[in-house]
Amino acid sequence: TKHYDFTDLVLLSPLSQQLGLSGSIDSMFSLELQAHYVLAFFDKYLRMEDSGFLSEPSPSPELTIKQR
Repeated sequence: TKHYDFTDLVLLSPLSQQLGLSGSIDSMFSLELQAHYVLAFFDKYLRMEDSGFLSEPSPSPELTIKQR
């Protein structure tokens, strides 16, 4: 992915990929993955409801989680 894959721009313009603003991953798939991870993060740390999603292996081979 690229920077603009983390915004709604990829949904608004099919030109974003042609202009090199987004990566090769499917835009809807990318946004769905982001939504799952953001929801799991807030559920775990704000609602104190750990689904285990954040500690499980990635559900997609396209996704690699790096921790610092």
